Amino acid sequence: MLNDLSNKKLKEEFKKYQKYYVDLLISEKQKHFESVIQNSNNISKTSWSLVNREICKSGKHTTENHLLINGTIETDQNKIADLFNNYFASVGSSIHNQLKNHKYKFRGTPVSGSIFLTPTSKEEIIKIVGSLNNSHAAGYDGLSQDTLKKCIHKIASPLSTVINSHMEDGLFPDELKIAQKVIYIRIWNFLVCKKVISKGQYGFVKGSSTIKAASNLIEGVTQAIDNKEHVCVIFVDLQKAFDYVDTTILLDKL
Repeated sequence: MLNDLSNKKLKEEFKKYQKYYVDLLISEKQKHFESVIQNSNNISKTSWSLVNREICKSGKHTTENHLLINGTIETDQNKIADLFNNYFASVGSSIHNQLKNHKYKFRGTPVSGSIFLTPTSKEEIIKIVGSLNNSHAAGYDGLSQDTLKKCIHKIASPLSTVINSHMEDGLFPDELKIAQKVIYIRIWNFLVCKKVISKGQYGFVKGSSTIKAASNLIEGVTQAIDNKEHVCVIFVDLQKAFDYVDTTILLDKL
């Protein structure tokens, strides 16, 4: 009886430290991946190199590319390159024209409440300018950020008045970077408060980056392989999205 109780306790202790070891190993692996990717000159190449290393792949593939077009296999590499080039050069306008003939509802669940652009202040303007990178290059107004930082305490008050006037009149300050930053802060805080930003959003998010995305991808692949699961990754090129976005849909979502 005593031996059974002792063995049970040892098993519980073993499982406890085993879980601690696995969690620590995963955490340290992720830190290592992030460090390697961050110090790389080619994030994509480095990411796949790490993935291949984790799944014990080595060597280069020399299989010749071929493409099936209208039932015919094309092996000429130059023709294949031209076909891809022509497709991606015209796919944006083609999709845009197709969307005109359909009525889709992309809005989903509306966000409760509405955004309010609270007035800025002298103190906020000084803080924003202080956070800007040092630069000698002049902007639209002919002032460099270095010069702006030196005189901001003198002009912060009138600047805040001008920016507040723009927001009250509904005018977007195309040539006033500080005002854009003020509006960005309010929109961002609203989106965070309403939990609109997806956890899978890595770009343009404070504290995140494409390096983090690559690291999480590698971690997900290696964990799946360790669990003897199949891995499939789908990459979608949205390069044309900004050029051919339907403004009606965009405004409806906003």
